[in-house]
Amino acid sequence: MIKTNTLSQIFKEHNIEVDRISKIRTLQTFLNDTTLDIPLMRRLVTMENLRWILRNVLVNNAEHVNINRIIKLTKEVI
Repeated sequence: MIKTNTLSQIFKEHNIEVDRISKIRTLQTFLNDTTLDIPLMRRLVTMENLRWILRNVLVNNAEHVNINRIIKLTKEVI
């Protein structure tokens, strides 16, 4: 039989992973916005691309309406 605290830990870890997946999907939606000046190869959510986005996204997109949300989500996913 599974202990209550073990089951609680399993659900907690599951919820954290579900939250992360939700953030990745939201971020992917923002990155698919054609008004962003980001190379097509950098729009896919990968760890390499997320690090690139944090370094470079403000260069040509400082005035974009979703830029703060994109940066926040990127930091949360990494």
